[in-house]
Amino acid sequence: MNFLQLHRVDVYPPTNGGEKRVWETAKKLAEYGDVRLACPWPDLPNFPVPGIEPGMLDTVLLHNKFGRIHLWNLCFLYSSRNPYVDLLTNRILADTPFDPRTDVVVCESPQMFVAAKRISVETGAYLLTNKHNAMFSIADDVLKSKPVPGRVRRRLIANLRTFEQRTIDQSDCVVFQSEDDLAEFDVPETTRVDVIPNGTDYERIQEGGDPSGLRREWGIEETDTVCLFIGSYDYTPNREAASIIVNQFAPAFPDVQFVLAGRNPPEHNRENVHTPGFVDDLPGALHLADIALAPLVTGAGTKLKMLDYLAAGLPIVTTPTGAQGLPIEDGRTAIVRNGTDEMIEAIDLLVSDSDRRHQFSRRARQTAMDYSWQRLLDGYGDIIDEVGAD
Repeated sequence: MNFLQLHRVDVYPPTNGGEKRVWETAKKLAEYGDVRLACPWPDLPNFPVPGIEPGMLDTVLLHNKFGRIHLWNLCFLYSSRNPYVDLLTNRILADTPFDPRTDVVVCESPQMFVAAKRISVETGAYLLTNKHNAMFSIADDVLKSKPVPGRVRRRLIANLRTFEQRTIDQSDCVVFQSEDDLAEFDVPETTRVDVIPNGTDYERIQEGGDPSGLRREWGIEETDTVCLFIGSYDYTPNREAASIIVNQFAPAFPDVQFVLAGRNPPEHNRENVHTPGFVDDLPGALHLADIALAPLVTGAGTKLKMLDYLAAGLPIVTTPTGAQGLPIEDGRTAIVRNGTDEMIEAIDLLVSDSDRRHQFSRRARQTAMDYSWQRLLDGYGDIIDEVGAD
């Protein structure tokens, strides 16, 4: 079976949750056939997985966040069918030589959908859309925090939602990551729907990595209490969460070390805040920490960082936004609070009570066992069987 998988950014090696999901999906599809993973690669990679080959999308419109996110969203002020969507689609199609024997086209982002649909029509291929988030909901959260007139915001969000709904209407199958995202849309009876949650490298995280090595590298003493936040800081919700940690949590706990791991970390002058950038040794970073943080105010969908926290057995302090779409129960698998002051109280509780931390840790690992990538992504097998039967 031949798969063409389309995404708006390069995904190998994965550096954030969205990239990790796309890469794990590619690996799973490669168990059923040959996968051409088409993205705007800076350099064509040599994948370590048999059956996956890269496809280059060279359009400048996808080379930076302004073109693929900000300008994309802005054009929905005009209409749900706008010239920028047409321009981007034509560039993607010009860059994407596709095999006429393609059996399944896999769309990983809304920016790629119109091109994916045209390819599926031309080849007669099955169109599978992986719905990572309700993008209109994320955009709405961001715009509400900006000085944007309400009428302008509502128009843009309505057009974006209409576009997203159309992608669902025109797909053969849509895979959502959570029931919460599924509830945001109306799914026609002719469209197959599956919910395949995000997962975690449970087995790899259990191996533990090299936390002692990271402590030495970052100048953190073995006796220091460490709070960890993982994220890509070019993503607005993560950048907002990092600001809360730097400006409110860190001053409140001068004897606690805070680590903001992930690409493009914020600049700051806090002595007890460490920003190492992207960390190859994710298990080591997780096992170095005593407490995990996710003070997310905005952002839709399930957060892969939360599943990694659970797999490492970390007690978590988060918000309802951070916990959404996950089997997280306040007081049992995490402490879920709305306000910054309440989260500071929760951190203080965990810092001062090691027994309570151990209770959260045990429950977290038990919960994470059901979220191994290999187990979850087996759900694609039923979809591929359906395509083969046709």
